[in-house]
Amino acid sequence: KLSSLVEAMRQAAAGLLKGMDWQVVAPSNDESSTGSLEFYRQVFLFFREATHNIARHAAATQVRIEADWQPNCFHLCIQDNGCGFDVDAISAGNGLANLRHRAEVLRGTLQIISAPGKGTRISLEADVS
Repeated sequence: KLSSLVEAMRQAAAGLLKGMDWQVVAPSNDESSTGSLEFYRQVFLFFREATHNIARHAAATQVRIEADWQPNCFHLCIQDNGCGFDVDAISAGNGLANLRHRAEVLRGTLQIISAPGKGTRISLEADVS
């Protein structure tokens, strides 16, 4: 169930985002929507990579995580108020490459919006399969 995926994200956020003001916003009344085990795995690993990057690099104090889904479409948005970065200038490390790879595996759309001093917004939209 996608509601179980969101609960797993909440638990991971509690461990990864210690010392930050964070919140997860998601539908609370939908217990029927489901995705494949591989979908669940890839989205969760995407989420862990994104929140790990925030914890390690962003110097953020606030993080907002939004998950939403329609019958065939899943949307995840992770936004922080951290230091931000120049998306085009980052080449070291595997964090952004891992996010891009997971989005490709999900046949989804990844959008990363960031700028130095402006925080970061990472958005994933993928078919639920």
